[in-house]
Amino acid sequence: MIVSLPLSKLIMGFLLVFTFWWATPSEAYQQLISEVDLTIPADSGLHNAIKAGNYIDDTILNPGQTFSFNQTVGRRTAERGFVRGGVFSYVNGRWVTVQSIGGGICRTSTALHQAVEKAGLHIVERHLHSVPVSYTARGTDATVYWGQLDYKFRNNKANPIRIDFSSRENILNFRLYEIYTQEPAVTFKLNEEILTFTPQAVVVQDTIMVPLRSLMEQIDGQLSWHPDSKKIVIVYGEQELQLSVTNSSLEKDNTTVPLSPRVQIVEGHTIVPLREIIESLDGQVYWDAEQKSIHITMPPLESVSIISPDIEKFIDLDIEESAEAESVTTDEDPEKEPIDKNNLLIEQDELTLKEDHVPHLYEELEEQKLQPDIELFKDLEQPLSPSELDDEEYDFF
Repeated sequence: MIVSLPLSKLIMGFLLVFTFWWATPSEAYQQLISEVDLTIPADSGLHNAIKAGNYIDDTILNPGQTFSFNQTVGRRTAERGFVRGGVFSYVNGRWVTVQSIGGGICRTSTALHQAVEKAGLHIVERHLHSVPVSYTARGTDATVYWGQLDYKFRNNKANPIRIDFSSRENILNFRLYEIYTQEPAVTFKLNEEILTFTPQAVVVQDTIMVPLRSLMEQIDGQLSWHPDSKKIVIVYGEQELQLSVTNSSLEKDNTTVPLSPRVQIVEGHTIVPLREIIESLDGQVYWDAEQKSIHITMPPLESVSIISPDIEKFIDLDIEESAEAESVTTDEDPEKEPIDKNNLLIEQDELTLKEDHVPHLYEELEEQKLQPDIELFKDLEQPLSPSELDDEEYDFF
C-alpha cells in the first residue's frame, strides 16, 4: 500500500533527518557531570521505578530546553507496562499507603532530582512528599503525580545533556553527560608546522582539549604508564610531568595542579587541556586572531648522548672547542678518515649514524678489542625507531 503525504510534511521530515545528520559530528565528546545511585525497597514499586527510568533513558536535552518527568514518562497505565505499587493517600485524617497503578515511580523522580541537583542544572518545578520516605533523607526527594505534580528542570549548560539510566537489583543509577559537539575551527601550528589530532580537538568550557598521545608524538615527547601509581608520565627533554586521570591533576616538581575541564578517557584516548600541558613543559601557546590559528612553541630538546661508557674510552667528548679539536683520530692508523663527533646525530627520537663513518668506526672498535656489547653499533646503519628501543606499547592513551 502506498501512503500519500502532503508535500509540506515530506519537506519537514527531510529537514529533520538532514539536520540530525549534519549536527552529529564524527568525533563527539561527552563528559560525565553527575552520577547518583539510589537504593530503594525491593517491593512491588520496584518494577514501576525501573519502568519509568527506562522511559527516561537516553533522553537528550538541548541548551535552554526544559525536561518534564510526566511528559517523558507518560501516563502510568497497565497498557504501558506499569503495575500496582504503593502510594501515599490521605484517608480519615492520616496518611496511609495504598496500592495503585504506577506506585513507586517517585523513587525514580527522586534519584533523577539528586543527579540534576548534583550537576548544577536549573530546577523549574519540584515537590516534596508530605511524609518522610524510607529510601532517602528528608528534603532530598521529589514526588510526582500525573496531571498535578511534575518534576521539571532546565538545561542551563552551553551544550546538550544526555540522561543515562540503568538499574541493578534494587539500585537505580542516573548518569548525566554534557555533550560537546563544537569543534574548534582553527589551525594548530607547532613552530609553523601544521598539527593534526586524532581524535579531533574539541572545545570544552572555552578550553581546547586534545588527545594526549597525538600531541606528544608531534612534539617529540614520550609517554609511559605506571600501573602502581596509576599515572601517566610525560617526558619532554629534561621536563617530567605526572598526570593523574582519576584525580584530573598534573604533578611537576612535587607541586600538584588540578586540571579543568577534567581529563577524560574517550574510546581509549586521554583527552587533556592543551594549554596546561604545553605550559607545564615550558612551552607557549598563543592565539593568532587574524589567521585563526593556535601557535605552539616548544623549547629545544636537550642533546642526548648515544655514546656508551666503553665508547667514551675511545672517543673523548670533553675535547676543548678549537679548530684542531673538531675531530678525533687514533695514532695507530693516521691515514684513516677522522671521526667527527658531530657525525653522531639524534634526529626525531631515532638514533642514526652517518653511513660513511660506520665501517671505520667499527674497524677501530675491533682494533681496540672493546666489550661485546659494543656490537650493537653494527646495526646503526639503519635508524632505530623508538619502538625498537622500548618494547612496551602504551595503548592506554
